[in-house]
Amino acid sequence: METEFKERLQRALREDGAQRKVREIAEDILTLKCPRCRSAFLDYEGCAALTCATCRCGFCAYCLRDCGRDAHGHVPDCAVAIEIGNRKKIRFGMFPDRPGSTDRSMWSLFLRERQGDRVKEAVRGLEAEDRAEVMRLLNPLLNERGIQLREF
Repeated sequence: METEFKERLQRALREDGAQRKVREIAEDILTLKCPRCRSAFLDYEGCAALTCATCRCGFCAYCLRDCGRDAHGHVPDCAVAIEIGNRKKIRFGMFPDRPGSTDRSMWSLFLRERQGDRVKEAVRGLEAEDRAEVMRLLNPLLNERGIQLREF
């Protein structure tokens, strides 16, 4: 009886921890936010050097780095954009998609890759059972965003 109780308690604790980790990933990785005030932004059009409407922070859309008042100097040399661009054999510049275009395919591609990388980083250190439970709970959110993770 005591063994069964301990097993149920362990399972409940693991599920609670997994749900907490999924909330953390959804909040900190899958929701784009200003690096300074943490205001969420859904998307943007145009230049990847962004300015937060709430706190006026200048930041990079690619790596979400706080660049002070203006991110234009950082964006062309953003290591995250360069690394993902090299992997996909494309160049992410000041404008991920053509200016004035309604096509958001390049930004969407970048975002899927970047968020996928960050999710992998977030779960990599978890024990196998915990990682499996987190991924089971997280998969609907990832699928909804078109993020496909290969084994890691």
